Amino acid sequence: MSKPIGERTMQIILDRESGMTCRAIAEKHGVSHQRVQSVVGKYSPAHFRYLTESGCIYPNLRRWMNSNKVSRAEFLRRMGLEAYPENKRRLNAVMTGNYDVRRSFVDRMLRVTGMTYEEMFCLEVQDG
Repeated sequence: MSKPIGERTMQIILDRESGMTCRAIAEKHGVSHQRVQSVVGKYSPAHFRYLTESGCIYPNLRRWMNSNKVSRAEFLRRMGLEAYPENKRRLNAVMTGNYDVRRSFVDRMLRVTGMTYEEMFCLEVQDG
């Protein structure tokens, strides 16, 4: 079972997005500034790397993630999941064509993107 993002982790992300410094956030939450940097680094668009065909075989999903600058970790966050290795593995399996994941995981992906199953998992680019 995937663990959702904790309240403190989400608050750290929101505090950083609002412009607070890592040190101020660390003091507020009683953690080190390195911990804050680690949490924020997982979800920051500054760490975004464009997906290639080898990283995602589905052009519509790849295009959506690239145009929105959504990293895999951020995609998982938007799905309501932590970027744990287990969740990263599941997402990678879907993106590379391995369907050995639960339907509920795919359903979360569809909710985040607003796509239908057919739109997301077609192997040709569709305008829309």
